[in-house]
Amino acid sequence: FYSTGGDVSTKGSYVFNTTSSNGSISTAALTIANDNKATFASEITSGDDINCPTKIVLGQSAAPELRLKKTDAGTASVSFYSASVFKSYIELSAAEVMTYYATTGIDQTFYSNAQLNLTLSGTDATFAGNVFLTPTKKLYLGVDTYIDEQSADRFQLIVGGAEYIDVDQDAL
Repeated sequence: FYSTGGDVSTKGSYVFNTTSSNGSISTAALTIANDNKATFASEITSGDDINCPTKIVLGQSAAPELRLKKTDAGTASVSFYSASVFKSYIELSAAEVMTYYATTGIDQTFYSNAQLNLTLSGTDATFAGNVFLTPTKKLYLGVDTYIDEQSADRFQLIVGGAEYIDVDQDAL
């Protein structure tokens, strides 16, 4: 390990190098530029929190990636705070269940093609467009009450587990 300090060759930056076991190959492991930006040549490993006052930026690349590594028995999550108060998280559990959680007063919105598609607020779900079901799937309104598309151009309203209304293209 050695460092070249701020001079003409580094244009005021500090470069921290590692060398091979025989001392012949030098590799820049860390560069601290004269604008105070630090560049690591490989992964950063930390045994505790890495605190950053504003943001962490992933480098411009064809495939930037943010990876949270967890054990099979562990969880991985991204938590959100406002003024040091917990607001929400996204988590993958040990059971491989993805959870999107928001505290009271926090809505969740989902966009596609720059258009609002779905808003989750409390126990309500508001769709901004049409809701489509795969053919012959049921829309449940309770345990044994549902709308059932039996086939093309035919559906039934089932109430209490029994057929209540049968509608097809020719008759009610």
